[in-house]
Amino acid sequence: MASSNDDQDASLLISTLTNEATRRYGTGSISPSVYDSAWVSMVSRTTSSGTHWLFPECLQYILDTQSPDGGWTSYASQVDGIINTAAALLALGCHDTADLCERNSALYSTIQSRILVAQRTLDFQLQKWDVNACDHVGFEVLVPALLSFLEAKIGVQFAFPGKESLLKLNADKLLGFTPEMMYGESQITALHTLEAFVGSIDFDKVAHHRVNGAILGSPAATAAYFMNCTVWDNESEAYLWLGVYKGGEV
Repeated sequence: MASSNDDQDASLLISTLTNEATRRYGTGSISPSVYDSAWVSMVSRTTSSGTHWLFPECLQYILDTQSPDGGWTSYASQVDGIINTAAALLALGCHDTADLCERNSALYSTIQSRILVAQRTLDFQLQKWDVNACDHVGFEVLVPALLSFLEAKIGVQFAFPGKESLLKLNADKLLGFTPEMMYGESQITALHTLEAFVGSIDFDKVAHHRVNGAILGSPAATAAYFMNCTVWDNESEAYLWLGVYKGGEV
């Protein structure tokens, strides 16, 4: 009897996996990520009734996961906390300064105070950061970009001991880089940190790198592309909706 039940369970599992695999996005899941959720939370859409945030669930996730000290989690290394906190702070700043329909909702009642404590925490993290010991992939591109975005969005500049070293690493990393490198058919390494190039490239010219709407399977890169291309991309919207639908965040 037990063997029969096991056979039925196995058949059901195989049938479920087969059905999932034939769907457009296949099977799988997206684990919640502060960094990705921060980028996706900044996506908005303008309709006849005004401009609305497309994924308020992602902002809610950012608010829910902010630590009492004002920062966001470090998954495995010190720089994880810096990148997560910087991206989440950027998202809060974006929501705080935008003039959108939901601006006066209860969701926004604590954003300004959250920005202040997040800013202090990020400064503390940067002061303690040993830049030269960091081996996180892409940090020398992401962190300078995030700090530049924060200066433009909320008017804050961060001075810290490792800044000069960070900027040198950034310059060395991008030596010889031109936007045209992203516009070709080859998927170069820089595409993995596409969001770092907001304001520096023509996002319409990287649309061909999408697969089922996603840029290299990255919600953050896809959100950056989606926000900066000039034509509304239904495939990218569907990909982001999929991530949010599977977990309420991405």
